[in-house]
Amino acid sequence: MWHTVRWSNDLLAWQCNGEYCKKYQADGTRCKHTRAVNQVLAARRQRIALSMGGQVPAIVAKMQADEDTRQAEASHCSSQKGNLSGNRGFQLMR
Repeated sequence: MWHTVRWSNDLLAWQCNGEYCKKYQADGTRCKHTRAVNQVLAARRQRIALSMGGQVPAIVAKMQADEDTRQAEASHCSSQKGNLSGNRGFQLMR
């Protein structure tokens, strides 16, 4: 089975089409395929920045570190949310 990872402008995140991956994404975490895409893109950014020379590698390294921190915080915060009432509808307690 092939997994296709595509960028979602609505979610501002990479989305995988795998059946098990959808469960990860529903919980707000990333599957291994989207993590792999991010790793490949980070290496590509670094390689391009090195070829440009000057201050570019330092700027790109800082921007990549900021992005990694933002994604780590987003996945940590999303794992903290829960469903308070399970699958039941809202009811006032007596």
